[in-house]
Amino acid sequence: MYMQNLRCHVTGSTSTKTVAPAKAPVYCGDGKASCVLGAKQMIVWNQAEGNNVDMPDGISPGYNQKMGWTPGAQKDIFQ
Repeated sequence: MYMQNLRCHVTGSTSTKTVAPAKAPVYCGDGKASCVLGAKQMIVWNQAEGNNVDMPDGISPGYNQKMGWTPGAQKDIFQ
């Protein structure tokens, strides 16, 4: 599993908002569960341990609307 963690220093901003604590995403493509809104953790799936998502049989997770992500800027991640 690979993830490049980048820490940015934003200059010139007048906002005082912070990034909300991230929650594990939930598969919501079948209508049985509500999508997680706001900041989400990266998907960890099909590992020996440490998985943070449960998927229905035959379905693989992805960074898409069925896992709660929407197209465009992530404007819902701030508190």
